[in-house]
Amino acid sequence: MDSQATPETPQPPEWAAQLFQMIQSQNQRMEGLEQQLRGQQNGGSTHAPEISAAIIGDAVRESTAVQAKKKLPELPEFSGKRTEFRPWLTQAKAKLAVDKDTETEAVRFWYVHSRLRGEALAQVSAWVDAVMTTDKMTTDGLFSQLRAAYDDNDAAERASRKLNIMRQGSKTFGAFLAEFDRTLLDAGGIGWADQVKKTFLSNCLSYELQNAIVASPIPATYREYCTLLHTVSTNLENLQRKKDSNKKQNQGSGPKLAAEVVPVADSMEWEPSTTTAAVVRTQRAQWVSKEVLAKRKEANRCIRCGGDGHFVRQCELLPAVRPKQEKRTSAATTTVEDEDSEESGNE
Repeated sequence: MDSQATPETPQPPEWAAQLFQMIQSQNQRMEGLEQQLRGQQNGGSTHAPEISAAIIGDAVRESTAVQAKKKLPELPEFSGKRTEFRPWLTQAKAKLAVDKDTETEAVRFWYVHSRLRGEALAQVSAWVDAVMTTDKMTTDGLFSQLRAAYDDNDAAERASRKLNIMRQGSKTFGAFLAEFDRTLLDAGGIGWADQVKKTFLSNCLSYELQNAIVASPIPATYREYCTLLHTVSTNLENLQRKKDSNKKQNQGSGPKLAAEVVPVADSMEWEPSTTTAAVVRTQRAQWVSKEVLAKRKEANRCIRCGGDGHFVRQCELLPAVRPKQEKRTSAATTTVEDEDSEESGNE
């Protein structure tokens, strides 16, 4: 006789056994239906159609009941992303309360366990192996293990600090209220007294909104207070939009009004006027002797460049510059006058 004990065959979860029994029952009914149909074809009992219809009706109703029982979408898988844990936990509890409320605790436990993947599944594997044969194998225990690993324990404290410093600023009241309520929930303030919540919200409001409700009686409840603020804020926003619209209209009509009061100008003011463009001079004339200047003057030419058809004032060249060697020469030996003085007589 073998001294070693025969390993115990692992039993499937209860929900799997129930599903297997349901499938077997449906198969037996289908086999009975096939036998009755074959008997009818071979000249069997005339009651076969009625019995077959009853069996078919029961099978359809049972299948419909199984399908109708599933009221919520399938629980998404959780792989260990910390920011997704709280929403996933809420969905898991809703699924258990709605679709698994009549199931045994083992079915509920293994269903939640089947929706874990990756890091989250590895995180609870050792604990599941330890409690599998004990009364601690519950969905609450599984949720506690997941909370310890992935829940943000400091979220409430951070949210409480944020309530003290957050301000509405330039945000609309509707957008700010959504952020405020989310922070309030994260801080665990859903059960706080209405007066406490109203005080926190009042400290966050913009100056314009606080000023607008100075003369208004403050409601007793937090939700009524939010409704009042939302109504006043909407009126202020509509008033501001109307003010901006009127300002744009006045700016658009300003030039037209100014044009209407301007008197009609005389027709002569609209005639084009001829102006002489200033000559841009970039090149300088070449320095010449006094004799050359005298010859240009006698020939009625421009004494600066020697050209015909214009005089010095219309010349495109700049005045000539006396060479340095001539500047150093004594005035007694070279009594050549400056070009400008020579040009003054030829205009």
